[in-house]
Amino acid sequence: MALPARIARTLFREQVAAAATALAYWAWNNREEVVDWAAYGVRAVLNVVEGNTDDVAVEGRLRLKLLGEPRTRRAVGLEVVVRDGVTILKGLVDPGVREIALRLAESTEGVDRIDDRLEVLKPRT
Repeated sequence: MALPARIARTLFREQVAAAATALAYWAWNNREEVVDWAAYGVRAVLNVVEGNTDDVAVEGRLRLKLLGEPRTRRAVGLEVVVRDGVTILKGLVDPGVREIALRLAESTEGVDRIDDRLEVLKPRT
């Protein structure tokens, strides 16, 4: 038996509102990562418009590798940018994160040169 259209619309609105609330909650809790990916998206669009797809592809590959590695997935302070063929790693990170990020960058297809601007957090004494 089909639901009356009015009841179906009401249920749909409630589900959409719940989904929007859940999405907003997720975005707030992951805001740094959302902003970082949004910045990559803007850079990617600008580079593609200028005809520079190589930097976009290399940065995308490296970002996916970093995302796939549990120790770098949510590494606070780690920033990645690829400009004119140079992969720039910067930020203030834990010692283990620095080594893994550099290793992943070196093994990423298309990375020709790495500008290591990563600073390592010193342990508290």
